[in-house]
Amino acid sequence: MRNAISCIAAFLFLAPLASAAGIEGKWSAEFQAGIKAKAAAPATLSLSSDGKQITGSVASGKRPMTIQEGKLDGSSFSFVTVRKGKKGEAKILWSGTLDGDTIRGTRSREGGKRGASFVAKRM
Repeated sequence: MRNAISCIAAFLFLAPLASAAGIEGKWSAEFQAGIKAKAAAPATLSLSSDGKQITGSVASGKRPMTIQEGKLDGSSFSFVTVRKGKKGEAKILWSGTLDGDTIRGTRSREGGKRGASFVAKRM
């Protein structure tokens, strides 16, 4: 009985750590580039984790964006990227969940009314 309880406790303790390690790597994603866009825009997410923090970059277009404020809680994550354009900076809020070799989530502009869902596959 004591061994069974120890095994269950170890599993519950180590499960979040396994999820944290699982988000690391390169991911290929496609999402709608904008309301008027006719084709999906490709993106590459390069993700690393250190416990409950995510770092890395998102490459979509000409310049990669550095991940800021990255958080990982079990299989759920969130982070911010900043896109610099002619009209200044725009914060993009990303959130989602990890499920094996698939990430499902949404991204939206800070203060925006709409978001775009995305699915990313491990490369």
